[in-house]
Amino acid sequence: MVASNLVVLIKLEKSSFDKFVPNLFEKQVNDLIEFLKICPIFYNCTNEILLKLAVRSEIKKYISDSLILGRSYKTECIYLIRRGFVKVKVIRIMTSI
Repeated sequence: MVASNLVVLIKLEKSSFDKFVPNLFEKQVNDLIEFLKICPIFYNCTNEILLKLAVRSEIKKYISDSLILGRSYKTECIYLIRRGFVKVKVIRIMTSI
């Protein structure tokens, strides 16, 4: 590794990293598991399955009036509303024949 100009690096030893990282995400994962437990679609899931789902989930935040999904989006995932409200708008484009 060669620095081409001023570089500031933070060195974290592997042993410290291994101790730190599980604790970093533990609360977030536990919170997500608790949320999944109250979603009807996951009522019958074991804690093991909920843990697998939680660690593979991505939490995203959207500001008011931002587009979450558009008509042309193809998705192979499920979106769960953890907090807030969404509006579903159907926009029809009229074309003359």
